[in-house]
Amino acid sequence: MFTGNPEDFVIGALFEIPRSEKGPLDKAEGLGFGYDEKRVTVTDALGNSVDAFTYCATSTDPSLLPHSWYLNHVIVGAKEIGVPADYLDAISATPSQKDPDRERDARERAIYD
Repeated sequence: MFTGNPEDFVIGALFEIPRSEKGPLDKAEGLGFGYDEKRVTVTDALGNSVDAFTYCATSTDPSLLPHSWYLNHVIVGAKEIGVPADYLDAISATPSQKDPDRERDARERAIYD
């Protein structure tokens, strides 16, 4: 159950996906394995309300940090969609950890080469 501050917000991208891609996306995002699907109403840049879904962690541990390659994915995406500079700065200031799996780290970073 969402218990966050109703005044909090997230700036991001909204994608429309074909039904045929929902299953593979669920698998990639870990639906049922640490993540649940949540229906949300988002407001687009023009002020229109859109019904959508997002994936939410079922339990969180504030002591866990994302891998630095994952944080890099988020930063690249935020730049790509043109988030405001202060929002990008806040994302960039997120603490992260080095991935001990060097091959995975290299593979994830190679996406942008």
